[in-house]
This record gives sequence, structure tokens and C-alpha cells, in this order.
Amino acid sequence: MPTERMYMASKKPEGDSDEKGIDRVIGAKIKNLRLQLGWSPETLAKKLGKSTSAIRMWEGSFSQPDSSTYVKLARLFHVSTDYLLSTEDIHSDRGKYLPVYDELPKGIPIDELGTPVKIEELRPSMDQMGDFIGLRITNMNYEPYFIKDDVLIFHKQDEFSNGDIVAVYINDDLPVHMRYVAKDRKVTWLVPLNETVEESGLLITKEDIEEGRVVFVGRLAELRREY
Repeated sequence: MPTERMYMASKKPEGDSDEKGIDRVIGAKIKNLRLQLGWSPETLAKKLGKSTSAIRMWEGSFSQPDSSTYVKLARLFHVSTDYLLSTEDIHSDRGKYLPVYDELPKGIPIDELGTPVKIEELRPSMDQMGDFIGLRITNMNYEPYFIKDDVLIFHKQDEFSNGDIVAVYINDDLPVHMRYVAKDRKVTWLVPLNETVEESGLLITKEDIEEGRVVFVGRLAELRREY
């Protein structure tokens, strides 16, 4: 996915207040993170329930988001609110490299999976988020969400929210599955992404997880697609 990189000036222009300088750093971070996800200002505005002009005001250093919007931005960008609000250089270091595999057999440690099919570089801001795992789609079973050769980067975690897409092992199946999480109060369903597949949603219980019938790998953090 093509990305545009932005670099902060090493010196603050004369006449800039400290507050304006902070606005400039935060605006650059929002724009940089948006571009790395391949989103337009309109796309980000829609995800936040804001106007496109608000996005342009933040990125242009004319204003800042409110506190609740910072929380939403942090979740969308997979960074902490502390990172968004800090004056840390947005390109202070390169990201770590992540091996990507075609299969993730159950019970086999990542370092024993053999040669990866490709290597992806994580964004520097993802370093603080913990461990990730990369999976390449090899079939058409997940259209229209994913197509063949898409690279999915999952954040390894075992807590999920309604609407998350997760990688999960179901029963004794060896391949990892991608499912959509649907929660209604205390009920959780794992819903197939491809509605044409003759497979119903799976209602899971706390016992399913405790007894290993359902094993979560992680939550989808980023989709990378070559055009």
C-alpha cells in the first residue's frame, strides 16, 4: 500500500508559541498515521463521525481533537493516547520487521514455523502495542473483506469488542479462521466473513475458551494490499 511520509522540522519557526508547536506535532502525527493506513481525510472523518474540515483543521495545526476523539483516534491507529499527545518525533526510528506466513498451525510456536513467505515492516508506533503476527490470504474464502495475497497483521490479544475481525482456531481444525465478532450483552458469536459459505455463526461460551475448543490468535490491526 503506497504511503506518504512526513518529516517534522528540526527547529520551531520564530514566533511560534509552545502550544502552536504542539499542535503542529499532533497534526503531523494524525496525518502520518492516516496515510500509513491508506485512508483519505473523508474516510477518517466517517470513522470518527466528524466532518472532513475538522480533520483538515487538526492536520493543518489549526486546532486539536477533544479528549474523547483522542481515544477514538488511538484505537483506530493502534497507538496510545500518550503517543498522540507527546512531542515524540513521528519518525524517530524505523519499525520492527514481521514475518508473514501462509499458515499458522495450531500449537506450533512462531519461531518454529520455518521460512516466512515475506517480511513486512511494522510502523514505529506499533512497537509499543505488544506482539503481532502476519498471515497472507491464499484463497478467495474471505471475499469481499479480503482477497488472495492480502497480508493481515494481527495484534496478539484475547479480549475483543463487537465488530472486531479476529483470527481464531475452532475445535481441532488446523487452519486458523478469520471471523467477525458479534456481541450482544454477554453473548458472543463468531460470524463467517463470506456469507456465501455454507456455515452458520458460532455461539461461543466461556467454557469453550477455557477448555480450548476456541483459541483466539489476535485482533486484526492492519490490512496490507498490493495494487
